[in-house]
Amino acid sequence: MTKFWENSTVHSFYGDDTTMDTTRCEVRIGDGRISVTYEYEPGKFQTYEGSEVGQWHFNLKAKEGDGKANLHCFPDRRVLDGWWAEEGHEGMWRIILNE
Repeated sequence: MTKFWENSTVHSFYGDDTTMDTTRCEVRIGDGRISVTYEYEPGKFQTYEGSEVGQWHFNLKAKEGDGKANLHCFPDRRVLDGWWAEEGHEGMWRIILNE
């Protein structure tokens, strides 16, 4: 069964002391898969997709570009935490799941 959180929030933290970004995102989790879609510029969207490598532990890859990431969550919580790397930048991200 796939769960969908369409009004979630992603907080991105950059490893080079760049200011944190916060934006709305959509998250789907089910059948051992995850998908995270967010708007990174007006009208431009990025989607990361991946597989579960342990209970609520996911490895993800960007649909476009060279991005890769991971996300982790406790099953009874609504917060995903993880690491990302894309286009020579890297950092951490936190996703708050909201329906």
